[in-house]
Amino acid sequence: MSTIKLTATGGGGGTVSLKAPAATTSNAALELTLPVDDGTSDQYLKTDGSGVLSFGTVSTQDTLSFRNLIVNGACNIAQRGTTSTSSGYYTVDRMNWGLSGHSVTVTQSQHALTNSDTGPWEKGFRNSAHIALSAAGTMAANTTMSCFHKIEAQDIANSGWDYTSASSYITLSFWFKVSTAQTFYLLLFTSDGTAKSIVKAFTPGNTNWNKFTFTIPGASGVQFDNNADAGLNIGIVTTYGTDKTGSGNNLDSWGNYNSSERVPDMASTWLVAGASTYEFTGLQLEVGNVGTEFEHKSYQDDFLRCCRYYQELAGHAQFIARGASNTIAEFTVPLIVPLRASPTVSKTNSYYRGYDPSSAGNSSNTPTVGSFMVNKPYMRLFLDGFSDSAGIEDDKCATIQQWSDGVTKFEAEL
Repeated sequence: MSTIKLTATGGGGGTVSLKAPAATTSNAALELTLPVDDGTSDQYLKTDGSGVLSFGTVSTQDTLSFRNLIVNGACNIAQRGTTSTSSGYYTVDRMNWGLSGHSVTVTQSQHALTNSDTGPWEKGFRNSAHIALSAAGTMAANTTMSCFHKIEAQDIANSGWDYTSASSYITLSFWFKVSTAQTFYLLLFTSDGTAKSIVKAFTPGNTNWNKFTFTIPGASGVQFDNNADAGLNIGIVTTYGTDKTGSGNNLDSWGNYNSSERVPDMASTWLVAGASTYEFTGLQLEVGNVGTEFEHKSYQDDFLRCCRYYQELAGHAQFIARGASNTIAEFTVPLIVPLRASPTVSKTNSYYRGYDPSSAGNSSNTPTVGSFMVNKPYMRLFLDGFSDSAGIEDDKCATIQQWSDGVTKFEAEL
């Protein structure tokens, strides 16, 4: 029998038929098991892949914009540069590397993926955050090899996660690749109130790309203030020496954060194996107990979100200034987006020239921030170091020029 025909009920005419296909895959004998009930309104019929049918509910999570609380999770933005042997924020934006006590040169970089990076490549990822050792390292008590991403407290507080409830969840997922496998740790800790932490272990089964997903419940005592300070710190820990490990860690459950016992004692397998590497991409944190497909954003969207924490004024630029004295210029610079907080200002090759109506002068000093204005797309700076009345005169209009090879940097990271 290839067709089951059902006659309409209620005295009406017509029939409804269920018809088998002309042939099944590999001519297999398929058996479909129907659900145990009739479901609820707006549900759909789905299969588990083994012939068992059930009703499912359409989720809107995969279609919600900005559900990913991580900024630059695809590692596409690297304003500061693409490679560095320093510890800190130097390559992939928003990724803060802790690299110390390992006895070899460690290079952090933004790594370009290729079609041989099976897994993330097919999912649309083209960059990763990458670490490479120059040779086999040595484990010491103070060894640190980690990367942290910090999220503002207000972004967690307003996310919809009921973080004090054990029945409310966030889900963290990422792609990870390592040259030598061992057990690594995911460390989350809070910054507000009494700091809390939770630790999750993960062990790649091979040296290929693997995707890991962790569901994190809320807990009593977890606190996030409604402000722009650090709230949730998320770290991928590759190596910690005994200065940061011990039995007081909070493996799989929230507890008071202890900076001396952040994770369980760690093996040195990866560190001492040779010129070891590891990398990750697709870092996503979302509210709920389901890990959805990564939310890819346009380059511009990611770039603008990163500029809240770091941005540069690069190349030739001119500003109208006022002489705050005969040696100090006061001027306003436009920002790409408002900065999170009053920034640390630094410069590379920056040489500033001042012009007033009667003279010109130079300053090689670093500008300082005047009174910082929250959520404003501009910022007031002061620049001293001009010779008396050379290019700048007290309370007179002038022009400040940054020379073409200069870069003034504004950092407001957490």
